[in-house]
Amino acid sequence: MAISRMRVTTVAAAALLAGSLAACSEMTAGTETTSPAPAETTPAQDTESTTGAAPDDDDAADDGATGDGTGTNDALASGDRLPPAGATAMFTVLTEHPGDLIELDWDTERERWEVVVLSGDKKLEVYTSPAGTEITEVDDSEPAEQKDRDRAAAVQVSVNDAIDKVMAEYPGVLDEAKLDENNGRLAWQIEIDNVKGSTDSVKAYVDVVTNEMWLDD
Repeated sequence: MAISRMRVTTVAAAALLAGSLAACSEMTAGTETTSPAPAETTPAQDTESTTGAAPDDDDAADDGATGDGTGTNDALASGDRLPPAGATAMFTVLTEHPGDLIELDWDTERERWEVVVLSGDKKLEVYTSPAGTEITEVDDSEPAEQKDRDRAAAVQVSVNDAIDKVMAEYPGVLDEAKLDENNGRLAWQIEIDNVKGSTDSVKAYVDVVTNEMWLDD
């Protein structure tokens, strides 16, 4: 009887082991063992500027520019902040010509952006497509003067922030923003047309250090 019980126990154990191995085999067969593909990464932009910033995705979407850098854009649209096409123009120019931006101007007649930067030992006048995505012309005939360098070095408030500040108070169409002096103070001079839907224009200044705004006398 002892032998019989032992045999039964052995057979039962063998059956249990076989069942366990079968279960493990089924689990292994149903498990995905392929490692997930690594996520794609995009190299970060290493462009630095004291005045210009890269437009965010929302701005790029609002721009309405076509892939070839031409076509419909919001350069002439009335708004209460820096036009996305203007921000794109600054970013495009500073990516190609790193330096200090001292002027952004919308040329209504020729429908293009003019971005003036101090890059190296040159004062560059760079022109872009209406959407700001493509450089169309570069005038590098002027040297960068020490006076302009000193002004640019003193800037603590970016032109982007200065434009947004003025247009929040006086929404309209951006005409020009440039580094200038008014009443002995270094400031961003911002000119806005068609203010609040009218035919009026406003010339405002934003102190490059204190961020204080005042209107032209």
